[in-house]
Amino acid sequence: MTASRANNRLTLDDLYLAVLIGARTLHVRLRPQLRAGESMQAQRDVDAVIRRGQLDDPDTMLDLFMSVRSSVPPQSLLKNLAYTISNSYFGLQSLALASLSERPTQRPSLLERLPTLGDIAVTDEQRLALVRLWLDEWTSYGIWFSNTPTTWCSSGTEFGLTPANSNHSPDGSARLR
Repeated sequence: MTASRANNRLTLDDLYLAVLIGARTLHVRLRPQLRAGESMQAQRDVDAVIRRGQLDDPDTMLDLFMSVRSSVPPQSLLKNLAYTISNSYFGLQSLALASLSERPTQRPSLLERLPTLGDIAVTDEQRLALVRLWLDEWTSYGIWFSNTPTTWCSSGTEFGLTPANSNHSPDGSARLR
C-alpha cells in the first residue's frame, strides 16, 4: 500500500500505531500503566518491524497496520491520547503541531453537500475551512476512539470526554439543545 493510499484510510484509531512508531524511532520508552488483560504486544510488533528495517515495506506495514488497529491500547495510554488531542492549552491543535481534517477521499462529497453560506463560505477553500473549524470545535467536547471504554462516558470530562447525559460544554459556558 502506498503512503497516499494509506493516508486516505487513516482514522483517529490509527493514532495508537503512530505513537508506537514515533516512540520507537525517537527512542522514547513507553511505559503505560497496564491493567489486567492489557499488554504492549503491539509495541513489540512495531519494534520487530523497525529492527528488521521494514517500515518502508508495503506488505509488512499493511500487516502491522491491520494488527495494531485490531488491538486494544492500554487505557492509560488511550486516556493520554484523548488528552493530547482535546486539551485546549496543550493539545496538538493548540500547539500548532497537528489538526484534524476531513479524509481526502471524502472531500468531494463534503463539498458537494455543503452549500455556500452567504458571503461567509463561498469558495471550496472557505467551505473546507468551515468543516475543519467545526471538527476543531467538536474536539473540545472530547475524542471517542473505537476502543474507548464505555465507562469513560459517565466519568466526566477527566479523559477528554463529555458525559453522554450532559447538555453543556466542559467549561459550562454553552448549552446544546
